[in-house]
Amino acid sequence: LGGNGTISGATTVASGAFLTPGNSPGNITFGDGLDLEGTYVWELAALSTSSPGTNFDTVTITSGNVDITGAAISLSLGAFAPTNVAFWQTDQTWTGILNNTGGGSLTGSFAAINNSAWSALGAFSTQNVGNDVNLVWTAVPEPSTWALLAGSLTILTIFRRRRH
Repeated sequence: LGGNGTISGATTVASGAFLTPGNSPGNITFGDGLDLEGTYVWELAALSTSSPGTNFDTVTITSGNVDITGAAISLSLGAFAPTNVAFWQTDQTWTGILNNTGGGSLTGSFAAINNSAWSALGAFSTQNVGNDVNLVWTAVPEPSTWALLAGSLTILTIFRRRRH
């Protein structure tokens, strides 16, 4: 199930099926709840966490409950996959990749994301916040950051020893 627009009836994306919002990327809206048992294929189209539906996919639910128990998320990153550029060296959050604007509840959480392709740089995870779901990137600090921290702790230890 994919594309832009609004589906007004209650919707189930069954296990083994895919939800692909928008048209590289975009937004699809559900007007009477969503039961997602399959895979949400999330696409990134810019190194940006702003402009959902333009720079990255989003799913909007305007009414009804959302159940993502048993759902998976697959990342379609293309040329924007994590590399050694500044954007990926800091933590990032894409707010509302599942944006529940109605009064319905959110049940469940997405399965863990396979981060093996970029694990040296960081990891993606999802985060339930109220009735919405965010996608979060947690960057691995550069080795120089760890060296700076270790050096600072060493100096602090020496300073404390001299004071005593």
